[in-house]
Amino acid sequence: RLYGSKVRCASASRANYWWGRYSGRRNRRYDRCRLDFVLALEHWDVSTGYDAARCMEEAAPGSDDAKREVAMFTGYLNRPAAAIRLWRELDPDRGLLKHWSDYWGNLAWQYHQLGDYERDLETVREARRRFPQRLGFMLDEARVLAALGRLDDVRALVDTMRSLHGDQLGLALHWVGEYLDNHGHPDVARDLFDQSIAWYRSRPQDTEEE
Repeated sequence: RLYGSKVRCASASRANYWWGRYSGRRNRRYDRCRLDFVLALEHWDVSTGYDAARCMEEAAPGSDDAKREVAMFTGYLNRPAAAIRLWRELDPDRGLLKHWSDYWGNLAWQYHQLGDYERDLETVREARRRFPQRLGFMLDEARVLAALGRLDDVRALVDTMRSLHGDQLGLALHWVGEYLDNHGHPDVARDLFDQSIAWYRSRPQDTEEE
């Protein structure tokens, strides 16, 4: 699961429309780089997106927005150590980042990619402290607990998901099962897969009128 908002643009023509409308701004280079970035996202061209993000950073030194995009795409290029350094250079308590929960998910995932599970867990728990109701961060914590082999803690976390996110329990059980299976706990994972299937089967079937 990739953390971060993939800014989508409906079409190249829409991006060009906004470029034409706002090309009179003071920092025209930044705007042009930003639009190149949006177009790269539209086609999910990671290499071009990274170059455009770097262009944004060069055009507007000190921009948290630009540095965030560079950090995100550095991670997409499978360079977790470099991505962690860039995320750490940002202040999650400043400006819009204070309300952007994906900062923590992206940082935790890069630690996970490196196999630094202790820092992964520390990061996820900070995310949960700040955003206690977010199911995504509970799943992130389950992922790293599975990697650490802390199965009792995984079970306790699943119980918390049952009480707080019963309406999404089937999906949550499936993802936790995936994490357990990926980290060498197939028997526990199978039990959660069975519970997930049972949950879906117990749900009322939606009917569609023809």
